[in-house]
Amino acid sequence: MKKIFAVTFVTLSLLLFAVTSYAPAQTSTPRADFVINCADKVLSAPAGTTVAFQLSLSPVNGFNGSATFACVSGMPGVTCRAPEGTVRLGPTAVVPFEVTAETGATAVTGTYPIMVTVKGIYGPTANGSVTHNEMLHLNTITPTL
Repeated sequence: MKKIFAVTFVTLSLLLFAVTSYAPAQTSTPRADFVINCADKVLSAPAGTTVAFQLSLSPVNGFNGSATFACVSGMPGVTCRAPEGTVRLGPTAVVPFEVTAETGATAVTGTYPIMVTVKGIYGPTANGSVTHNEMLHLNTITPTL
C-alpha cells in the first residue's frame, strides 16, 4: 500500500509542476509617469547671489495630467523658489521650468542641497498620482577679486 501512495504522490507533484510551469505570463499596462530632467544639477555662485536651475518634465507611458512643484533648501541661509500653481503635462509635451536658489550675503563657502519635488496627477478622474524628487546642489564660492 505504501508503494501506491508514493506513486500517486509523485504523479500529483509532476502534474502540479506542469500546471504552474506552463501558466501564461500575465501582462500589465505600464503606469503613466514622468521624469525630471536637469542638465546642471550643481551650480556655483558667490554668497549673496541667485542662481537658476533649468529643469524640464518629460512624460513617460502617455502621462497626461497636471503637475505641481515645490523645493526645500537643506541649510539655513539658502532660499529656493519653484514655480507656483499647476502646469499641464500632455502625453508628448516636454515642459520646461526653473528653480532659483539664493544664498545670503554672509553664507559660508560650501555646498548646499536643494530638494525639488514634483507631484503629478493623472487619470480620467484624476485618481492617479506620482511624485518624484530631484536633488540639486548650490556651491557657494569665494568671489575672486
